Amino acid sequence: MHCAACAATLKKSVCEDFKSSLQKCDVKMGSIAVQGDHLDMPAIQKAITDAGYEVASSSPAAPAVETKSATPAKKK
Repeated sequence: MHCAACAATLKKSVCEDFKSSLQKCDVKMGSIAVQGDHLDMPAIQKAITDAGYEVASSSPAAPAVETKSATPAKKK
């Protein structure tokens, strides 16, 4: 994700849609960091891919999880 519009898309797809389980959701150019007690990481990662981005890395064991370098996936 390399532009403000992309960041806004992921903010809506993750921060707003999962707000009940998130204590923190920080979207920056190229990354999104989420923190919460009962995160459903597979569902969050699916929301990222459903929005048209790839999850480059994540760390489900860490209290603060960051997916880096979400880049637009090729649309078919």
